[in-house]
Amino acid sequence: MKNKLIQIKSLLLLSFIIIGLMSSCEYKEYPDSDVPEQAIYMTSAAAATRAPSPTGFYDVNSVAIPGQLFRYVVDPVTNRFNISLGIGRSGISLEGDVNVNIVLNADTVSKLKTSGKLAADVMVLPATAFNLQTSILMPSGSSTTSFPLSIDLPFLINNPNTRFAIGVGITSNDRKATKNLNTTIVLLNTSFLFPVSNFTFAANTTNPKIINFTNTSINGVSSTWNFGDGSAVSTEKSPIKTYSNSGTYNVTLTTIGVTGDAQKSVKTTSVIVN
Repeated sequence: MKNKLIQIKSLLLLSFIIIGLMSSCEYKEYPDSDVPEQAIYMTSAAAATRAPSPTGFYDVNSVAIPGQLFRYVVDPVTNRFNISLGIGRSGISLEGDVNVNIVLNADTVSKLKTSGKLAADVMVLPATAFNLQTSILMPSGSSTTSFPLSIDLPFLINNPNTRFAIGVGITSNDRKATKNLNTTIVLLNTSFLFPVSNFTFAANTTNPKIINFTNTSINGVSSTWNFGDGSAVSTEKSPIKTYSNSGTYNVTLTTIGVTGDAQKSVKTTSVIVN
């Protein structure tokens, strides 16, 4: 009798285990989770509005630092000043080609000036001064792409100390363009295209033939020094020069800007060495 009870208990336990396993293997269908819809936006617009200390404008107003990613490239061979504008794709999936239309927002700058968000002296970049492609393809799997706003370099050089603005936007029939990030307002100040050479100097307190030169030039990419004594030129930013003899030397600093030799500044100063 005792053995039969044990057998019955074992069979019941086995039945419960089998039922549990069948329940755990039962197929259940869950509804699809919401996936964010793909959208496109201008990365240059995001940089203008979301960067530290944002101005709302894509500012091009300073000398590029060698080795760092920058907003423009000067091509002296073709005489073009190319500003890179970017497009990004948001959403979980990057699948699908996206044909993006590139459009000029001609009245945007005028509206910003009327509202006081742009100064009255800012000029609209004339259509004759630049080239802009009308479309670009963002391939499937790509999260970003870019295109140039190519400006005539001689035009910029012929308009020193002038600020120009232009609105460039994107649209697409393939993807929605994110509101407030579908237009980049480029604000270009030509002042930085023109270097200005300047320097100070002081004699060493223990050896007056050692002269410390300090480069105070602005908008320079590179510099060369002629110390006026027939020695080799120096490309150091702020060199220390040891003269062999006392006398008066004409020291010349030449500063090269972003346009190369097309725009350079030269300063010559007499230095008395005791």
